[in-house]
Amino acid sequence: MIDLDAVTAIDVHVHAELTRDGHDPMPPELRAAARAYFRSDQQLPTVDDLAAYYRERGMAAVVFTVDWESRSGIPPIPNEEIAEAAAANADLVADQFVTLERDVSDRDQFDRLLRYVWVQHPEGWLMVNGELVAQGLAESIAYEPDTTHHAWLEGLEAEARSAGMGMHGIEPAAGERNLIDDILDFLFGG
Repeated sequence: MIDLDAVTAIDVHVHAELTRDGHDPMPPELRAAARAYFRSDQQLPTVDDLAAYYRERGMAAVVFTVDWESRSGIPPIPNEEIAEAAAANADLVADQFVTLERDVSDRDQFDRLLRYVWVQHPEGWLMVNGELVAQGLAESIAYEPDTTHHAWLEGLEAEARSAGMGMHGIEPAAGERNLIDDILDFLFGG
């Protein structure tokens, strides 16, 4: 459980970019585009690199894998690797009640477990999938027959797009900074 008095901040969306054995799950053309967008040639972090980085700074993080497999055929960082790292760094992982909701299919064509993730908060249940879409941090894509919440998620995505949230944000004018620039400077001392 996180000692909130000892944590200076919580990064709510960070990606492990490589598996522990060095596999990069992102297609080379997307990796090149990301490097150009973020203006960075820094070494890509594993989940263990992230744990060390955030621990050193007295921070906690919500870690996601990079998963383009349905579009690229390149396997993602295994969820088990992220879970093992979370267990090994339990003091950095929030103690919350989570439930997983099954739709129609148990697994996708790549044998990944398919679930909607719900977290219990004092004000009620929050669907993590929906929150990510609402913040413009994920897309709503329908994969038949698993579409129970698709119409709702599509509505959240439309609102995020309309508001310019996350990936739907308006590119800054030449020379202007954006929130991503400020975050990267804060994290990496730019």
